[in-house]
Amino acid sequence: MFPKSLKHKLDRMLEAMDRFMIETEFFYKMEDLDRAEAARPELDLSDWRPLTERALKRDQGVTWVRAAFEVPESCLDIPIRGSQLRVMTENGRAMFAPLEVYIDGRLALSERSWMDFKCPEGIVTERAEPGRRHTVAFRFDFGDKCYWLNDFSLRILSDAVEKNAMHIRSIIEELQYMEGFDGADAPLAQSYALLEAAADTGSVRAVRRAEAESRALFEGFRDRVKRSQVYLVGHAHIDMNWFWSMEETRDIVRRDFETMTNLMDEYPDFKFSQSQCATYDIAREDCPEIFEKIKTRAAEGRWDVTASTWVEGDLNMAQGESIARHVLYAKRFLKDHFGSLPAIMWCPDTFGHPATLPQILKKTGIRRYYHMRCGLGVGAHEDQGFSMLDDSRQTPVYWWTGADGSRVLTVNTIYNRTLDTRGILRASRRMSKLGVDKAMLAYGVGDHGGGPTRRDIDWVREIRDFPTVPGILFATTDEYYGAIEAGGYSLPERAGEMNFVFDGCYTTHADVKRGNRLCEQKLMATEALCVIAGDFGMAYPMEELRALWRRTLFNQFHDILDGSGVKDTYRFTSAEYDNILNRLGALEAAASSAIAARLGGGEPNGWAALNPSGFAASGTVRVPAAEGKTYRALGPGGETYPCQSGDGEVLVSLRNVPANGALAFSLEEEPSPERAEAVTMEGGYYRVNTRFYEIEIKADNGQITTLYDRANDWYVVRREEIGWRLKNGVLNQLQVHMEEPTPMSGWTIGNVRSVETLLSGAKSQVVASGPAEIRIRFEHRFRESAIRQDIVIGPDSPVIRFETQADWREWGDFDRDAPMLKAYFAPSVQNHDAVYEIPFGTIARPADDHEYPALGWVDISDGARGFALLNDCKHGHRCRGNGLELTLIRSGWLPDQKSDVGAHQFTYAILPHTGGWRTAGVPVAAQALQRPLTAFRAGSGAERFSLLSLESARAILSGVKRAEDGQDLIVRVYNPSAEPAEAELILGFDADCAAPADLLENPAGEPLPVINRRVRLGLAPCEILTLRIAR
Repeated sequence: MFPKSLKHKLDRMLEAMDRFMIETEFFYKMEDLDRAEAARPELDLSDWRPLTERALKRDQGVTWVRAAFEVPESCLDIPIRGSQLRVMTENGRAMFAPLEVYIDGRLALSERSWMDFKCPEGIVTERAEPGRRHTVAFRFDFGDKCYWLNDFSLRILSDAVEKNAMHIRSIIEELQYMEGFDGADAPLAQSYALLEAAADTGSVRAVRRAEAESRALFEGFRDRVKRSQVYLVGHAHIDMNWFWSMEETRDIVRRDFETMTNLMDEYPDFKFSQSQCATYDIAREDCPEIFEKIKTRAAEGRWDVTASTWVEGDLNMAQGESIARHVLYAKRFLKDHFGSLPAIMWCPDTFGHPATLPQILKKTGIRRYYHMRCGLGVGAHEDQGFSMLDDSRQTPVYWWTGADGSRVLTVNTIYNRTLDTRGILRASRRMSKLGVDKAMLAYGVGDHGGGPTRRDIDWVREIRDFPTVPGILFATTDEYYGAIEAGGYSLPERAGEMNFVFDGCYTTHADVKRGNRLCEQKLMATEALCVIAGDFGMAYPMEELRALWRRTLFNQFHDILDGSGVKDTYRFTSAEYDNILNRLGALEAAASSAIAARLGGGEPNGWAALNPSGFAASGTVRVPAAEGKTYRALGPGGETYPCQSGDGEVLVSLRNVPANGALAFSLEEEPSPERAEAVTMEGGYYRVNTRFYEIEIKADNGQITTLYDRANDWYVVRREEIGWRLKNGVLNQLQVHMEEPTPMSGWTIGNVRSVETLLSGAKSQVVASGPAEIRIRFEHRFRESAIRQDIVIGPDSPVIRFETQADWREWGDFDRDAPMLKAYFAPSVQNHDAVYEIPFGTIARPADDHEYPALGWVDISDGARGFALLNDCKHGHRCRGNGLELTLIRSGWLPDQKSDVGAHQFTYAILPHTGGWRTAGVPVAAQALQRPLTAFRAGSGAERFSLLSLESARAILSGVKRAEDGQDLIVRVYNPSAEPAEAELILGFDADCAAPADLLENPAGEPLPVINRRVRLGLAPCEILTLRIAR
């Protein structure tokens, strides 16, 4: 046991070294001074104020901070003459603001948004001269680009002092490490005595001599110590557009890639790993000469390309198709430019990992995974920051098994760490507890990029021959994972999802969530339409679709999609989404027009409804028509569809529009009036009767207080007044939850201080009542915000929609609560778990009053009855008992103070049902909400058409596209349940067989026969199946 008295003496010595030059007094002035004048060393500071802890604040404009110091002769007995001096923040924290650093009047550093003084370093002088006076001036711009402000705590470092401190810390760690070796008691006792005697002198030089003598005592242990190995994997964590602009992200990539290639030139044994295919694409475009160097180093095995995804994206809010495309487009890029495909997915900072991911990885040739957050041994709702990962519960390597049984070798360690002896020895010690003699340590400056530094490499070269340090080697991930795979170790296992860390990220910045969902759904719909249009003469726009996918995937980077970026981040994404959706709209229009021109009977008022989803769909389309006239719609075979006229258009309610296909219909004037659905008002309640429901809606708040399911004789909710309160639940109760100020507001939901329910005061009116739809509008006010919501009831549909627009004017801050708008539902369902849609699947989670993410739907059920909540762009859900909340708008205020101030548009919907979610068709209804029918002018030809459809009670058709390398059709189907699923794929064309493929579209099994244009499919529980069909 390391003697406490010795530890105390060494700690005091280290404290004195750490505080070298830290007591320098700083002065500040809040004024945008002339730069040359403010930085001038001789400037009179008599009207500047001493800097106090709370002097610097966000939004206070340009502020100058200055200090002057005289170089001392020594620190303890360490000479300062000739050493390098540099500026560093206390504890290495970054400054989150535009900052310029002037040293002795010259501009030494300038960063637009982030300054960590690690990359680049703030060098005061390369050769210190005792007695020389230096000045350091900092120009902060605490304007709209200052999103976060740590306390201003800077120090001046001397490399001589720093190196001695590192050695003393190292010997402390080394001796503690050696305590685990048999036979080490005697040399440990001698070492402690040597160091204690040296420490008593107060001389650092004496301690350093004792340090060397102590290590020599352990020469006999060298072979045993070196049997354990630590693989040092250098990387640069580049947060795409996080606290900075796209332009700055590109600059970071150029800077880091140049630095790493230069370090490789200087150090022949140095190796480096870099993820995110987008960074390589940036290098290819912006610095092709560096890109060529990277290709050379990769061929040598020194540059480790870990870029199996386009970016390190969020994995809980991306569609399964999106995750598959991340890998597909990344690996195609890498194969084209590097000729190799990585076997690892690198996701160090991703905020959660869905249960379906191991299967996705397996089916893209990835058998290895790396992450930091939400690892084995960590609770689902714990703080999971860097300090937590030093906890003994954290398991550094294990097998992760997915919902289908696929498993990947997973490493769970800290990223973004400085390379020191403590980290190396702790990594080795944690692995030894698992009976594994090989550890991996990921190191390098990160977030704003940076990567390994020359100091890191030099330190490794200095300590790797120490007999008290395990074998350490610069390595690639391939070398480390390969060693573990070859070692035959018995490793722990974990099954299911690895979530959650930040519950607020699923709702902050609703604009980016909406933009992402719209792009995802529009991309999948447009791909299907373009495949169909290929049968009618349109060329498939492969290159443009690839480019649009890549741009969408870029904005799924975890700090972008999760809402934890800044204003510049979302200016970029907003412009990108607008451009992507405009281009997709043009492609969709071209494809739809090509299809519609070959449909119909040539009627002058002929139309074609297009359905880009995998199931026959019913829904409404809007087509232009003369005002003042009424119409009926005629379909193939003479069937009629309800029509509803108004404002120069006709709303047509269609049934069974073929999957991945179209239905022709025509409009005819109808002299008889359109059937009107009765909406009555009684006692402050709207009453609506349809084929499916009897509904009662409170006129002054939009709450559904009674919903009776006619077919199943079930009150989903029922109003029964008992005194002043209502019995038996409510649907669509709008609530505002007041969050107390919380650090990292954009990431985490604070404690809710109070809840205000919008129970009264709404203005309401019936704006449409006809055979196609009933629409009742409610206008709410909350403080300065306005919320307009249309409750839309289809007379022939079991789905009730809530189409919402909001002008949200609320935000929070350090000293004010942050309002959060929610919709609350309490149906009469006895519920224990809620089922959430996740990428390519579903998962049941407890109704434990925690915020959980979902994609398009959540369902609560008791087996006999259930209730599904659908959405077109929301993710945050909370369930307790039979109560289900959907978070509509948050007011996360850090780092972007007004993250959600502005216009919002979204739709959510409910689907009460009997039985479970599978038999009720909940996934189909959710897909229909997100991929609505469209209508285009028809020409002449077929009356209905379907490229392909899926008949199944359980399986879901996820995607239809053309193969990347030919004319074959790619069809993706998945089974979202934990039970086997039977399905039949019905083709609208002739084919000989359907060949199973992996997610990279490579053959992966025996072809399935096509009989009478039908392919029978048997899907295992939770299986993702890709088919490649020759046309």
